[in-house]
Amino acid sequence: MQTHVLGSVNADLSAGCTGNAAGNGGRCLIYKEAYFGEAAQPIPWVQKLEAAAAAQEQAEAAQQQIEQINDQLDILNNTAAAHIVNTKQVDLPEGSQRPADTQVAKTKQQESEKECNSKDKEPECTANPKCK
Repeated sequence: MQTHVLGSVNADLSAGCTGNAAGNGGRCLIYKEAYFGEAAQPIPWVQKLEAAAAAQEQAEAAQQQIEQINDQLDILNNTAAAHIVNTKQVDLPEGSQRPADTQVAKTKQQESEKECNSKDKEPECTANPKCK
């Protein structure tokens, strides 16, 4: 009797795995002794199957992480949209400026006056549009 056989066999397999069970064959696969025992080699197709299963598990884990990140992004987008909708815009009275704008304008005016005052000759001053 043949050992390490996978598949359907009939009788003693004296004809081998021919696919014909009537002629002492069968639809089977006979593994070498090297694939069994303590120092067994891994079966190549089993290794590939295990690698494919591991890759599938990794892909499923990655897909789950992507879905979690998408859910978090949806929450952030909804929160940002809610803040935009619920934010009041405060209008300053007409003719007033924000304090920062006033300070910047004042600083620029002082710089321009200083530049104009440093001009020695009248033509230099009148040629500069900032000094008029």
